[in-house]
Amino acid sequence: SQGLHGGLDLEHTGGAPVVAGVRGIFDGPGSAFPPNRVDVLVGKYRIIYGHLAKPNRTLQRGATVMPTTQLGEIDFKEQHVHIEIRMGIYILNPLLFMSDALVNQLVTRFPPAGDTRFYSSPTFKQWQTPLDQPVIRLAGPIIGPKAI
Repeated sequence: SQGLHGGLDLEHTGGAPVVAGVRGIFDGPGSAFPPNRVDVLVGKYRIIYGHLAKPNRTLQRGATVMPTTQLGEIDFKEQHVHIEIRMGIYILNPLLFMSDALVNQLVTRFPPAGDTRFYSSPTFKQWQTPLDQPVIRLAGPIIGPKAI
């Protein structure tokens, strides 16, 4: 959407548990971000956890999810979990919902480098830090470089 990556990818070789990290309502699996996607509602926000292996099949739609509720595991093939926060038709930067301490820990542990660094070219120099990404409108016009 709009040539930007909507969300946050956290890399791992696979097998690590993925917990909700929030208190919310389980809204079931989704069809995007294979092999499995799990959605949790927190007020007016939808948190999407994508590329999960072994999703928690004991959760029923409408069940309360606690921060420690395991939603699944990081898939060995995908080797990352995709976390996305949506409010209606908008995708919001997950880092803006985290404490400064957590943002600093994440950016320090997973610095943009190599193939995962921020896009730059002689003609495009916007959004060069994790906190710069603008709000993305689903199916909106392309405002950044096209995703590969």
